[in-house]
Order: sequence, then structure tokens, then C-alpha cells
Amino acid sequence: MSNGVVQNLSDSLGTIAAYTYFPGTVRLKEVTYQDGSKFKFEYDTTTVAGKTFLKTVKDANDKIIETHEYDLQGRATTSEKEGGVEKYIFDYSTWNNPNPNQSYSPYTLVKHKKECRRREFYRNKILL
Repeated sequence: MSNGVVQNLSDSLGTIAAYTYFPGTVRLKEVTYQDGSKFKFEYDTTTVAGKTFLKTVKDANDKIIETHEYDLQGRATTSEKEGGVEKYIFDYSTWNNPNPNQSYSPYTLVKHKKECRRREFYRNKILL
């Protein structure tokens, strides 16, 4: 670790992943794997003054893997995988559930097309 952030993830065979950060921050910029695959991260620093939110995740070819949007209070309003494969829309207007005996979730899941297993594998690599 350097400056309190992970630089590399490795095992007895060598480096599994290398992490780079935006200069002067602890915001993750890229994760590069031994096989050359990569995830790039972009952030929203304008929606709420003084706050930073994950906006976009791209692969090594700059293909968008996921996008996120936020309201002026910093709450997620949408979260979408690969151009609508799976999209969550968050609505906080009914956040105060009038019936405590009934479960309530502030989001709606909208599935547009069936997801490919290979894409899910690469998406999960980021969770290492």
C-alpha cells in the first residue's frame, strides 16, 4: 500500500491486478489485470458540491460497462449496465412507506435484454 491505497494485488504467481488513482486523490482510476483486461472509472464531482460519485465504468476499449446518475442530494437516480441490459430507477418520492407492515423498495428494476454470462464474469472481476 502506498498513501493508504492498494497499488497491486498479487499471489505466489505474481501480480493479479494493478491499481492506479487520479493524482492527489484516493479515487480509483484504473484496474489492470494480468491478462490485459482493464476497468476505467469516471466520477461525477459536479452534482453535489464537495461530493464525488462513481459515474461510469468502462473496459479497456472504452466500452461503457455501467453508468450511474444522482440527484442534487447525492442519491442514486439510475444505475444501468451496458446500455440497458439491466437498469435500476430510484424514486424517493414515496420513500416514507405509509404501511410499515408492507415491504417497500425505492427502486424499480427494468430488464431490457438477457444478460450474457461472459459479461457478468468480467463485471464480477472488479469485486476482487
